[in-house]
Amino acid sequence: MATILLPKGRMTRPLTTPYSVGDRVTSLVNENQRHGRVRIGEGGAIARVIISDPGDGDATFPMFYVRARRGTVLLHATEFVPAAEAEAHLALEG
Repeated sequence: MATILLPKGRMTRPLTTPYSVGDRVTSLVNENQRHGRVRIGEGGAIARVIISDPGDGDATFPMFYVRARRGTVLLHATEFVPAAEAEAHLALEG
């Protein structure tokens, strides 16, 4: 199921992403943030989908809070894959 984020700020069109809250994902990056940490290959679930910066107009993009084992991290859609596709994707990367 997809998520549609309605326009805010200077945005003129809605953002659509194939991910929804609750989707299981696997990290493709090592990320250490204030409220959490995730490593390559670790799983988590999307807790929240937000707009990166509505003031950027149509150059904005969706960002995802991912709840992982060691807290919650903020990731871009290129920094994770759906859990079902993770094994194949990580094999290609490594």
